[in-house]
Amino acid sequence: MTNTAPLKKRKRANPFAQLIATQVDEASSLWLLRSAATKQAHHNQASLHKLDTRINKHISALLLHSEDAWTAAFNTAQDGFPSDVFILIILAFISGDVKKIQQATEVAILSTAHIQSASSALTWLPNNTTKSWLSKFLASKDLRHKQLALTILSVRRINPGDYLDQLLNRDDCIEDKALYTRALRLTGELKRHDLQIAIARGMGAEDEEIAFWAYWSNILNGGRAALEKLTTIAMQLGSLQLKAIDILLRILPPNDARKWISKLSAQPDQFRQLVQASAALGDPQVIPWLINSMKTQSNARICAQAFTTITGIDLEEQALTSEVPSLEERIAAEPEDMDEALKDEHLPWPDAEKIAAAWQGWQGGFVNGTRYLLGRPIDATHLQSVLKHANQCHRHDAALELALLNPQTILPNIKASTCKMIIPNHASHPGSSA
Repeated sequence: MTNTAPLKKRKRANPFAQLIATQVDEASSLWLLRSAATKQAHHNQASLHKLDTRINKHISALLLHSEDAWTAAFNTAQDGFPSDVFILIILAFISGDVKKIQQATEVAILSTAHIQSASSALTWLPNNTTKSWLSKFLASKDLRHKQLALTILSVRRINPGDYLDQLLNRDDCIEDKALYTRALRLTGELKRHDLQIAIARGMGAEDEEIAFWAYWSNILNGGRAALEKLTTIAMQLGSLQLKAIDILLRILPPNDARKWISKLSAQPDQFRQLVQASAALGDPQVIPWLINSMKTQSNARICAQAFTTITGIDLEEQALTSEVPSLEERIAAEPEDMDEALKDEHLPWPDAEKIAAAWQGWQGGFVNGTRYLLGRPIDATHLQSVLKHANQCHRHDAALELALLNPQTILPNIKASTCKMIIPNHASHPGSSA
């Protein structure tokens, strides 16, 4: 008997499958590079825009083969690297396919690092692509979904209204450290003065990290009840120390700040913290000490960065740099902390003798006891200019100063995407594939 049933058409393998998989990896790597660039002194808004444009081009290319790109991204994300979540989430939400979105979200909530990557992706996309899902995440019983939602709200600086108050008063949310700290931090970023009772409760937490973010938000909201506790954290080695120094030295009364720095200087194992505290304070009184400290190679670049932060003098523009030391000398001079070493990587090598001579002519334009950022006394107009034109490290300084200057000013987000992503019509439907 002859079989007259129609033969199933076998789906042909995409000859570009390997190239697509490679491009998925490259897109993830590029996002990782961009993530690091938001905190580096050699990047500014213009260079971030170039990276953002390159990422968007990769995404657009992947959307031409969306099914194969999805498969490659999903397989790659199984390796567990948080950076791989970025492109996975992008492809899932652009597809509009509920199953893909659910699969991608399950990967995205594996850890706080995964959640940060996913929130970056979800804020990269147009608001109308993610808005309904943000509401679902907020309403979810899974606390990791709520953490993802709060992180998205933070990146976009969106105020969730009464929802944040309710969350900060729920026992299950308070018991989830990652969610609770994220919520407390958001109260400061958004200047939620109405949540001072919830912040005060957080300040009494036994967990130091939870308490720190409550102190931080209390100060951003104009409170000063946390100063004593924050002063203690800023003096002690630990993961929260630099964050504490970053805000403390900007709000301490000048005499108290100088006394605190003097006390820190008595601890020889905290030289880098001392330099960063001096830069945050911005008092030109420390310039001679910074210049002298540049003579020690291991201290040279971080001291030069602090010098520029206070004075606004670009060492390369003014020909005040030295030759790059040999590889052996550079290795010997690297800080033991690799994270700190990476921060120094792109900073110029100063010529301390030239800088000392040049400072003799410049120092008359500065007044000891006045706080400076990039060569000008700190005020709102100057800070807005720095926020627009300076490098990422100085934009961070300006953003924090602006938020501290006015208790009503929401903390500007200097890491946000610099260009809109345009989604092709063919890519916004479930299962679309070229």
